[in-house]
Amino acid sequence: SNQLGPIYGHTSVMTGTLLDDHHWHSVVIERQGRSINLTLDRSVQHFRTNGEFDYLDLDYE
Repeated sequence: SNQLGPIYGHTSVMTGTLLDDHHWHSVVIERQGRSINLTLDRSVQHFRTNGEFDYLDLDYE
């Protein structure tokens, strides 16, 4: 929790595609608020992020 309230925002998505096949892959991430389109090699998955915030943090460890 922080000054703005609780943060319960970690979201994981499985693509179901083998990515360690020694080939290049195309990845596009589009975000509008909490709505995400993840495109992997022309296969699109739509999902909403968890939590109350609407920003994308790519520096997660």
